[in-house]
Amino acid sequence: AFESDALPTFLGAQRWFAGKEQRVIAPQLKVIVPAEGTTTELALAVVDVPAATAQSRYLLSLGVRWDWSKQTQGLAPSSVLAVVRRGPRQGALLNAVGDKELAAWLLTNIHEGSTLEKSGCRLEFRPTAALSAAEAPVVQDAKAMGVGQSNSSGIVGQTYVVKWYRRLQPGLNPDIEIGRHLAKTSYRNTPLLIGTLEAVLDDGQYALAIVQTFIRNQGDGWAQTASYLDRFLEEQRLLEAPPETPQAQHGGYMPRMQ
Repeated sequence: AFESDALPTFLGAQRWFAGKEQRVIAPQLKVIVPAEGTTTELALAVVDVPAATAQSRYLLSLGVRWDWSKQTQGLAPSSVLAVVRRGPRQGALLNAVGDKELAAWLLTNIHEGSTLEKSGCRLEFRPTAALSAAEAPVVQDAKAMGVGQSNSSGIVGQTYVVKWYRRLQPGLNPDIEIGRHLAKTSYRNTPLLIGTLEAVLDDGQYALAIVQTFIRNQGDGWAQTASYLDRFLEEQRLLEAPPETPQAQHGGYMPRMQ
């Protein structure tokens, strides 16, 4: 039921899922790794989705919430995979990107440089010097970022950002390669890489998640640009002055985006 009913509906509703044009979505659960040591039921799952030309591989972060309350029932459909039952209890299987315990499990294992093996999958948690030299992180709160992306991100205690890669690609991820290099230098004009989670599966290496420092900001580039264009189009509608050349019109804004 999970593979045939819950997963196709959930995947088809996600922005990061690349197979929306498929008439039939037939995911296959490759491996599931429980987040051991947490008080709630959390796990990472790797799912393969066959297509006409090639097979795609995706990462899911899963959690079960047994307090089937109005709050749980009011969650967005894109966050809920399925209703689950165990005896008299009823709950929900959820996308756990913003779960506090999952964030704590990830950061603790990265800080310790752990290696976990389960069902033919090896998880490699690796810190950079910035985290290994610090005290073990204490996670007080975490939340998923609401911005739609090709991956999924969460903010941990206004200190870290966790990016979970959804569509998995074999090989060394550029974010990890470049982030590790910059972490060894004094360059600080980009969020500092704190640690990584990679999986070795089917003799291939896949980036699952990275942790970076959280940089306080006033929004993202997409929202800033959309707001700017809204104002620009409204001005063009109201003003009767001859239009300037595109370069002159946007000359003040473009340097801010570079």
